[in-house]
Amino acid sequence: MADSAIAVTPGSGVNVDTRTQSNGDHRQVICVGDQTGAQIVTVSANGELVVSQLDSAHAASYSASGAATPSGSTTGQLFTIMGSASKLIRVTFVEVSLVATTAAATILQLSKLSTATTGTASAMTAVPHDSNDAAATASVNSYNAPTNGTVVGSPLRQVRAWAQNTTDIHYYTWTFTDRLSKGIALRGTTQGLSVVLNNALTGCSINASFEWTEE
Repeated sequence: MADSAIAVTPGSGVNVDTRTQSNGDHRQVICVGDQTGAQIVTVSANGELVVSQLDSAHAASYSASGAATPSGSTTGQLFTIMGSASKLIRVTFVEVSLVATTAAATILQLSKLSTATTGTASAMTAVPHDSNDAAATASVNSYNAPTNGTVVGSPLRQVRAWAQNTTDIHYYTWTFTDRLSKGIALRGTTQGLSVVLNNALTGCSINASFEWTEE
């Protein structure tokens, strides 16, 4: 029905829920949530409203990790997560660590893709955070000798990274939802996100992890 108003006659007519205060006054009870009443905001034991900051807070969530060992002259898109034909993928977190037999600086980039990286791929197993969730539909791979996909614009993130022996491993992380921003959205199978090694390293081994949701 269209928006309207109700006339309240004490003791008869339409009922309006109220709560009796200690002084005998009545306060109207109002439910915050979906207009159908199917979704009501949760209230904690302390009387606080429990409100998620993100639409994806309860979406199916997954993690995958893998390794790449590019040759001394290899650079490019060593790790990728590609979108799904059936789900909206939101990448929320990326972590990279690297070592090299010859200590050197390099540039690590995160780039969004409009076409997929190609080459011999090693699949990174997607593990659901909740065993009740369906299997992941995103495709996550590592490459030792990639042929780069098409980058959308400029890198989303870029850091100068230091690689040396295994006794001093450096970690680089990116979180995309800690400032109330959306995760990196991948719509369809041609959109992706890649971890890019921009400068070659000698005796390099790189590990990367992705975390994402599927809606």
